Amino acid sequence: MKTIFYLCILGAVLFSFGCGGNNSATSADDNLVVAKTNANLKPEPPRNPQTPFENALFSVRVGDFEQVLVFRRRDGSIFTSQDKQFLRNNQPSEQGREVNRWRQCEDEKCFVAGTNFKFTRANLVALLSRFDVKDYSKGDGVEVILPEESPVSKNENTNK
Repeated sequence: MKTIFYLCILGAVLFSFGCGGNNSATSADDNLVVAKTNANLKPEPPRNPQTPFENALFSVRVGDFEQVLVFRRRDGSIFTSQDKQFLRNNQPSEQGREVNRWRQCEDEKCFVAGTNFKFTRANLVALLSRFDVKDYSKGDGVEVILPEESPVSKNENTNK
């Protein structure tokens, strides 16, 4: 009977050392630090097989751009040379406000643009006239809504 009692005590002592004892608060702090560090890392690629769209989107998102826009033809077809020229002609062209990264999907059915600024209303009006545009800056993509015209731009239009 004494032997079983001593074995139980020995087992309890060994178990408490194996669980870390008083170090559990430290490991919780360590986990918090790791979680904060991981929040600052660039996104990891999805582990499942990726579609051409997911590959292109990921390659732009890792650039940590303020705005990520996806352009698709309305009929779902591949981009023609005229479509590509239209994108080039209607992207912002002010010095220092160019698109930082363009990436065409491997299936040639979309373009992903990464920028560190917002597209202007004039650029979006032109691009929305020809393409479906979604904003993937944060989240899974939302339809792009034109920004309201500023009072200055309305006055400029009425004075012409």
